[in-house]
This record gives sequence, structure tokens and C-alpha cells, in this order.
Amino acid sequence: MATLKIQTFQSDKSGQLLKNVQTALTNLTGVRAGKDGVYLRAPLKLDADRDELRPDYRIVWQQCTIEYDPEEAGAEVPPGTRTIRLGPFCLDLDVKSLEKIILHEYLHLVIVGWGSGDSQHPQINLIIKFKLKYQGPPNPANPAEEE
Repeated sequence: MATLKIQTFQSDKSGQLLKNVQTALTNLTGVRAGKDGVYLRAPLKLDADRDELRPDYRIVWQQCTIEYDPEEAGAEVPPGTRTIRLGPFCLDLDVKSLEKIILHEYLHLVIVGWGSGDSQHPQINLIIKFKLKYQGPPNPANPAEEE
């Protein structure tokens, strides 16, 4: 049950980013959250075996929070946390791009056998682009990084 920290999106004056993130999370999980911002299911289209994910990837999802940070340059999960931080870069993104960003950051926490950080990007991009079949760059935060 990843928790969207709704109160952190207050600096998004129009409220559009929050709405888009909520829609992206609903698309990923297949379930709308209540007013508490809790998304019970891990992203539905992921497959632990096919995508080389930790066997407890669904439990990791339950421990995640998603929040807005006006100081964040793009999006990241700070080391030692399970917090997906989205920055002002995300303000102009559409829902599908936000889905990819959220997946990208979450996959950093759950793929196995690929080291950490940037060394995981080839596997993350493979999952997003070819296994989940998202169109366009697999990482909207860094479109030049195709694979």
C-alpha cells in the first residue's frame, strides 16, 4: 500500500500534478486510493520472474511513499529510503510519463542482480520499454538514456 503524501503537493498551485500522479498511480495499480492516498496493490503489469524482481516486491511497494519535493531536480529515491520524490520537472509531464517515472524509481528498489543506481538503468529501461511496452523514452527524466 504505497502512500501518496498528498499534503506535500501544496506547492503545486494548480493541483494538476497531484491529479496526474493520482491518475498514474490508479493506472499502475488498477485501484483508486481513498482520501488517505493509499494504493494497496503493487503495479499490476510487473512480473517477478520475467522482470527479475525481488520476491518481496509487493511488500516493498507497501512500504513506499510518493511525495513532491520542490527542491528535487527530477525524481529519485534517496538512498536508504523507500520514498519516491518527484520534483518540479514533473509539473509538465503527462500521465503516461509520470507512470514511467514512478515505475522507474520503484524498480530501483526491487530489481535484483543489477547492482545499484545507474547500473540498474539498462534493466529498468528494458522492463518499461519492451516488457511493459510503454511508448517513447523509457525514462522521461533522461530521454537520451534509451537503453
